[in-house]
This record gives sequence, structure tokens and C-alpha cells, in this order.
Amino acid sequence: AILQAARRLVTEAREGRWNERDVEVDLTEAEFESRLSYPVSVDLVIRTSGELRLSNFLLWQTAYAELIFLNKLWPEISREDWDLCLEDYASRKRRFGE
Repeated sequence: AILQAARRLVTEAREGRWNERDVEVDLTEAEFESRLSYPVSVDLVIRTSGELRLSNFLLWQTAYAELIFLNKLWPEISREDWDLCLEDYASRKRRFGE
């Protein structure tokens, strides 16, 4: 997704919509984010299967996401598991990189 967004910027630059100064000075994180295939920030990632990694999943969008890892496969997740994840998330103090 990040590479695709960069390629979109290169294409736009070739089409004359951006010049070098625009990219260096005026390109904001929001502008770059808008070119991602999924241009929305994620608040919570619940990773199932016992894996303790994101596997390249929405890396840009999950930069400030809260992460919860469950040692269950997706079909085994119960309503109680879901509620516990949401309770855990609600108890966290979000700092957004600060």
C-alpha cells in the first residue's frame, strides 16, 4: 500500500500535478495518506492465530493503532473475546506518538 501510494505520486508528478518543490515542501501526511489503497487510520488491530506480528498489514494506517494479540484462530473468537478486546482498548491511554 505504501509503495502504491508512492507510485501514484510519481505518476501525478509525471502528469505535472506535482513538482519537486511541492513534494518536498507541500506534501502533507494527509495528502500522502489519501493515496493509500485504504486511506483511513486504524484505531485497533486484533491479531488472531497467536502470531505476534502484523505481516505487512496496513503498516502506514496502523502506525498509532493499539494492538491486541489473541492465541485463537478467527473462527474460534467468541463474543466474550470480542468484548474483552474492546474493554482492553477502552482502558488504554492513547498518545498518538507523543
